[in-house]
Amino acid sequence: METAENLSVCVITYNDEAFIENCIKETKDIAREMIVADMGSADNTADLAQRLGAVVLKLNRQDDFSAVKNDCMDHAKGRWVLFLQANETVLQPDQLDALLDNPNIEGYLMLVDYHSERYRIASPLQALRLLRN
Repeated sequence: METAENLSVCVITYNDEAFIENCIKETKDIAREMIVADMGSADNTADLAQRLGAVVLKLNRQDDFSAVKNDCMDHAKGRWVLFLQANETVLQPDQLDALLDNPNIEGYLMLVDYHSERYRIASPLQALRLLRN
């Protein structure tokens, strides 16, 4: 897949030990590199991600999500960066090639569907998740 050469995936985590393994395993084949930006987890999120082959940035910036994203962009080697949270994966990775081949686009809004354990509704929204580096 051509995408793998052009894409860095950055997973932003905080105490996500329960989710990080699945996220990395489901996503690593579509990316040139996996970066886990850990915002100061007290669990084994960062150690587990490192054992699974991810580049781990230990940032301890729980109050500055924008700075964490900027740190990811600074470390990413791919021409594109896809931002995920540890409980997310890419549903249709085969469609990424078409997105990344468009020379006129700097970023994509992607549909993110947040399900809540506390509520019986889903609230889909669009978020800027895929950016040219």
